[in-house]
Amino acid sequence: MWHVRPRLFILITLILLQGCVVSLISSRGPGSKASGGSGLSSSSCGASFGPSTGMAASVVIGQPTMTANSANQGGSPSAQTLDTPDGVSWLSTGQLIIGEYGNNRYLVYNNVPETNNSPADWVWGQPNFSTVTLNTGGLSATSLAKGRNVAWNGAQFFMSDMDNNRVLVFNSIPTSSLQAPAYVIGQPNFTSNAGNNGGISANTLASGFGSVSADNGYLIVTDPSGNLRTLIYRLPITSNMPAADLVLGQPNMTSNSWIHPPTASLTDEPTGAIISNGKLLIPDRNNNRVLIYNSIPSSNGSPADVVIGHNDFISDSSGAGANQLAQPHSVAVDSSGRLYIADTLNNRILVYNSIPTSNGASANYVIGQPDMSSSSVNQGGSASAYTLNRPTLVDVNDCHLFVVDQQNHRVLIY
Repeated sequence: MWHVRPRLFILITLILLQGCVVSLISSRGPGSKASGGSGLSSSSCGASFGPSTGMAASVVIGQPTMTANSANQGGSPSAQTLDTPDGVSWLSTGQLIIGEYGNNRYLVYNNVPETNNSPADWVWGQPNFSTVTLNTGGLSATSLAKGRNVAWNGAQFFMSDMDNNRVLVFNSIPTSSLQAPAYVIGQPNFTSNAGNNGGISANTLASGFGSVSADNGYLIVTDPSGNLRTLIYRLPITSNMPAADLVLGQPNMTSNSWIHPPTASLTDEPTGAIISNGKLLIPDRNNNRVLIYNSIPSSNGSPADVVIGHNDFISDSSGAGANQLAQPHSVAVDSSGRLYIADTLNNRILVYNSIPTSNGASANYVIGQPDMSSSSVNQGGSASAYTLNRPTLVDVNDCHLFVVDQQNHRVLIY
């Protein structure tokens, strides 16, 4: 009997392990986009992330402690410092990537940091961690002028290069600062960077605070500062300066007019748009709202179906209530369907238990403030694990919420 039992034990163990592996794979979800993505199984981190009002961050990137908030930690740039971070992207392959406005670079972490002040593993956009000049060595395929966010759809990797008015496209996730992209969006080549190069069209960008997201066979590029629009491209990208397939926020590809009051079809500096569960969400920053399309539109200038931040589509005032916004910069949706909005000038993240289906919906939770009516920078005091100062981009997976706390020069992990 003793020679049978070990074999039986091994067989049972293998069956159980196989079941665990199948369970883990089936729970991962698509994990195809960096902004608003999900896909890291709760089995990988021990417990699923769940929001609560006034919750504290667990880990800080860019600062030695939760109470420090100087740019580059008051010294020179390094693998551990940040200067005006503007974007954070978690990839389904496990990497965390932070875009920096002040240091003109992307910091890449091969895994989500688990301790404060963790150094990045490598940098893209600069030859090393101490160099931070704009377009170091001259404008090229591997230079950068302001980093924001990236996206990965499992086949192509997209990188926002804001002040060069372009999006860089790679056919794989880059693994070094020397890896050149395959294509460029918004420019005819890698040595041009003019806004609306050749005149505004379906092929151009004048992006300023432009961001990227990719999902469901689409690339979403916000083209805010110069063109006040959101462009949608069908994937894959196979050439330089491709034409967008659809424009939202403007009636056509050659218009960039500012019109007041707003409508359900017009936007004023849209940022941080994503697709989630077939819906398109566009933060309309200067109109202090988030627009929701119940499906991907099929025609230029289509009107949104739902608005967050107002009870109608013609209002644009800001506010600090549970159903109001002040220059929202980005959104994210987790695998449970919860919606997160970076409510930038209210210095908070609003959380909804689901994507709203009617105008003027109120949030269920707030992070960065003690209650739904407060909006002060760092809650009127100093930086801490509970406070925010101009959060810009937000991302989420099953294990963590990631928040760019821009003016505290840090990224917080909850």
